[in-house]
Amino acid sequence: MILGCRVRGTPREGTFDHTTGKGHVPFHKGDYYDARHVKRNQVVPLIVEALGGIGRRGARCLRFLARRAKDRKRGRDGTRYSRFHPSNFLAHHLARIVTAAVYSDAEHVVDGIVGLKQRAHDLARTGDPDDPAA
Repeated sequence: MILGCRVRGTPREGTFDHTTGKGHVPFHKGDYYDARHVKRNQVVPLIVEALGGIGRRGARCLRFLARRAKDRKRGRDGTRYSRFHPSNFLAHHLARIVTAAVYSDAEHVVDGIVGLKQRAHDLARTGDPDDPAA
């Protein structure tokens, strides 16, 4: 969905089967097709787990950006560091990204709890948790 997909196989082969690795996959532009192919920008999906783990490619990109920010000739670090956050580029941005992932996961947990409470309340009132009249 993010980067898109090149065409693979032929339509005569049938749809792609993940178990065998054979079949047809149609071309799909992806969400960032314009950025990658028209504007020629690099797009790196930064995949972060709920507990803060970061994918290898995203971590490598962040390390590259940290080195680039230190370079006096080609880079610039416009980050505003506060006294409560790490003062180097990599530590600061990793902390912010991981915090956002953990916070977002916590929000989803709270939303799930609210939904369960609402269903329990509806069940107590009507006996049917899926009754829209409740």
